Amino acid sequence: MGDEKDHEQGGDEAAFSGHMSGEKDKLCGVPRKVFYCLILSLLLAIGVTAGVVQSKADSEQNPTTTAAPSSIPSSTPSSIPTSTPSLIPTSNPSSIPTSTPSLIPTQNPSAIPTSVPSSIPTSDPSSIPTSTPTLMPTSHMELLATVVLPDVDIAVLNETSPQYRTLEWLVYKDTRNLTIQDDSPELVERFSLVTLYYATEGENWIANDLWLSDSSHCDWYSIICDDNGRVTYLSLGFNSMVGTLPTEIGNLIRLVELNVVYNQLEGTIPSEIGNLEQLYSVLLWDNSFSGTIPSEIGNLQQLGALRLDDNNFSGTIPSEIGNLQQLRQFLLFKNTLSGIIPSEIGKLVQLFELILFYNTFSGTIPSEIGNLQKLNNLDIELNTFSGTIPREIGNLTQLTALGLSHNNFSGTIPSEIGDLEQLFELIFWNNTFSGTIPSEIGNLMQLTKLQLIDNNFSGTIPSEIGDLEQLHELMLLNNNLSGTIPSEIGNLQQLTTLTFDDSDLMGNIPSEIGKLSQLIKLTIDTTALTGTIPREIGNLRQLSIFSLISNNFSGAIPSEIGNLQKLDRLDLWSNNFSGTIPNEIGNLQRLSELLLSNNNFSGTIPSEIGNLNQLLTLSLEINAFSGTVPSEIGKLDQLYSIWLFNNTFSGTIPSEIGNIQLLDDFRISANAFSGVIPSEIGTLQQVFWLALGDNNLSGFIPSEIGNLKQVNWLHLGGNNLSGSIPSEIGDLKKLTRLDLRVNIKLTGTVPVEVGQLESINEAYFQNTALTGGLDDLAFCKNLDSSWDFIFYADCKGFITCECCTVCCDREGGSCDDWIIHI
Repeated sequence: MGDEKDHEQGGDEAAFSGHMSGEKDKLCGVPRKVFYCLILSLLLAIGVTAGVVQSKADSEQNPTTTAAPSSIPSSTPSSIPTSTPSLIPTSNPSSIPTSTPSLIPTQNPSAIPTSVPSSIPTSDPSSIPTSTPTLMPTSHMELLATVVLPDVDIAVLNETSPQYRTLEWLVYKDTRNLTIQDDSPELVERFSLVTLYYATEGENWIANDLWLSDSSHCDWYSIICDDNGRVTYLSLGFNSMVGTLPTEIGNLIRLVELNVVYNQLEGTIPSEIGNLEQLYSVLLWDNSFSGTIPSEIGNLQQLGALRLDDNNFSGTIPSEIGNLQQLRQFLLFKNTLSGIIPSEIGKLVQLFELILFYNTFSGTIPSEIGNLQKLNNLDIELNTFSGTIPREIGNLTQLTALGLSHNNFSGTIPSEIGDLEQLFELIFWNNTFSGTIPSEIGNLMQLTKLQLIDNNFSGTIPSEIGDLEQLHELMLLNNNLSGTIPSEIGNLQQLTTLTFDDSDLMGNIPSEIGKLSQLIKLTIDTTALTGTIPREIGNLRQLSIFSLISNNFSGAIPSEIGNLQKLDRLDLWSNNFSGTIPNEIGNLQRLSELLLSNNNFSGTIPSEIGNLNQLLTLSLEINAFSGTVPSEIGKLDQLYSIWLFNNTFSGTIPSEIGNIQLLDDFRISANAFSGVIPSEIGTLQQVFWLALGDNNLSGFIPSEIGNLKQVNWLHLGGNNLSGSIPSEIGDLKKLTRLDLRVNIKLTGTVPVEVGQLESINEAYFQNTALTGGLDDLAFCKNLDSSWDFIFYADCKGFITCECCTVCCDREGGSCDDWIIHI
């Protein structure tokens, strides 16, 4: 006790040494090894806390250690702290400082080792070190990095990288102060989420509520956690994410759904996604991801939905896809993927949707496809697949949609197609299928769409087609089908679209067509069909498009056409129709296109035409129409095109034509129109093509023609126009073709203003009374710059024109062959 008292009063070091010598096998009343173990454990616990830094600072400002014994060794053991141990409990001898260091934890750390490290000396602890060894990384950031980035050297980490920024945030800004003593999964997941935030410009997301706040990350926007605080749902779709998915996404090992759809993400899918073995949904569609589908995707054996559609993925489907035997939805459409469908696809027996359209896949459909007996939708359109349809397709009895369009498939449709009795859509556009349409097609009683467009199918349309009473669309165009349209077509009373274009069908349109009361579109273009339009056509009161282009139909348009008050397009051109336009045409007030050209129609345009106030195109050219154009045409102020050329119309051009100010194309050439060109023509300021030639028009060219600033073609030749060329034509800066030929009363010289139109590359001035020289015309320079330059004039004695490509003799009426200019 005297020794202890002397020590408390500042006694000499010998007394303290004597005491230690007397207690050789004990320290502070406990066995030596236990004492060392306690000290080491406390030091290790303190070394992994941020407080060790503060402890060092405190020890520097207020030293509390006693003088070291004289037997201090010259070398410092690497595992001993730098200051005199101040961590001994207060019940120890009075020679130990009585104040408790601030860094001692209030409870024993869970990480106390069970044995004494070999680096602790077993002899008397008389060798206390004088310098500070390092037991931990030099910064809290480095310490965290050893946990969250174990394979990364923080020293080489770019300070602008998402990972480095995340470490900074966790150390300096995150008030939760998570350390490696805390729940490690929480720290790793928080690190991974913040890295995702920085990697995808989280500050600019549409919604980022509570992200990077001191709240639990389970409270952050779009995150759902389980009862243990582990992230299970990450749904950041439609959120303006920009950047890449970091590899740290692979740390969220309890994740069930990853949803980042409809953003601007790019780069590859990190292979670490294979760590997320509890994933059920991977939803990455509508981004700009690229690269290949990682083979590690095969680790996700719980996956039910894999949507990578509408990205820039390339490469092949990895064979490991066959491991995903719970997969129900597999969507890869709109990428640049290639290669074959791997046979392993047949292992996905739970698959409900397989959609691969708009890629560059090739090869054949593997027969293993027949194993997918739960498949509901198979769409592989817009690829380069080839070969035939395997007969195993008939096993897919749950299939509702089958899309094989725009590939290189060939061969016949197998009869097993008739086993797909749940099928709603059968779409085979643009392949080279051949043979006949199998009669088994009639078994598909649920079918609503049958589209066999652009193939080489031949033979007749099977009558069993009439059994498809749920059918809405029947499109058989552009094949080699022959025979007649079966009368059973009348059974398809749900039909809204019926097209037989570009085939070798013959015979008449069956009257049963009139039973299709729901029909909206009926097109039978370019076939060998004959006969008349049946009157029953008037029953199709829902019809919007009625097109019979380029056939051999004849007879008149039935007056019942007036019943089709929802009709938008009536296209009958290039047939042998005759008779007049029925007055009932005026009932079609929704009509936008009336195309009757290239037939044998006659008579006049009925005044009821003025009722068609939605009409955009009036095409009556190449018929035998006569009489005058009714003034009611001026009511059609939506008209864009009027084509009346090559008929025998007469009378004057009605001045009401000036009311149609949206008119772009006005062609009435090759008729017998007379009188003057109405000055109202100048109001057609949108007109691009104005063709009034080859009529009997007379009088002056109205100066108002200079208002037509958009005109490109001006055809006034072949009339009886007189006077001079108005200088206002020089205002038509977009003019490329000017035709004034065969107006023998047209006099004077070409106005200087017209001569300055550099845009002209075709000019016809022959057989007029024009005089003077034409060599100074600005458009003559086009002779050297355009092979298409054409210039006719009377340069045999009346006009000098070195730049003319063809010279004509006004009196003889003949023209030279083409003049070749070198």
